[in-house]
Amino acid sequence: MQKLEQKATGFDPETRIDTTRFKISETGEVIPKSAEERFNAFKAEHVAQSKVAKASFVKADSGKLQWSLMPFEELKDVVKVLMLGAKKYSPDNWKKCDDVKRYKDALMRHVISYVSGDERDEESGLSHLAHAICNCLFLMWFDNQKGE
Repeated sequence: MQKLEQKATGFDPETRIDTTRFKISETGEVIPKSAEERFNAFKAEHVAQSKVAKASFVKADSGKLQWSLMPFEELKDVVKVLMLGAKKYSPDNWKKCDDVKRYKDALMRHVISYVSGDERDEESGLSHLAHAICNCLFLMWFDNQKGE
């Protein structure tokens, strides 16, 4: 308990010395610590406390979405497809569609083109898969609207 008290308070109850500012020489003499010694002691204690804090870190995030699993770099082409659609028609124009079969057909056209070896959409120059993902997102959005 005394060692814990000494570390926490910087006071050694046995010698009654402030151990943050003074030390005992080999001859038993009480001498002041240099600024460098005080800094190094502070730094060592801070690093040790930091390691303990990291080792005992707890975060209650189980069951929550793990966005770190998403390959965001690949989503850039999906956003580019959305931007082309917004420019060609208008932003969110796809939401106005009254026949979702059109998105199912478009999805299949892009998937079949990709599977057949044609990786890029001729009009946009972007991946057929990016176009297919947009169509999947549109279909998911329409499915979610049914539940509301």
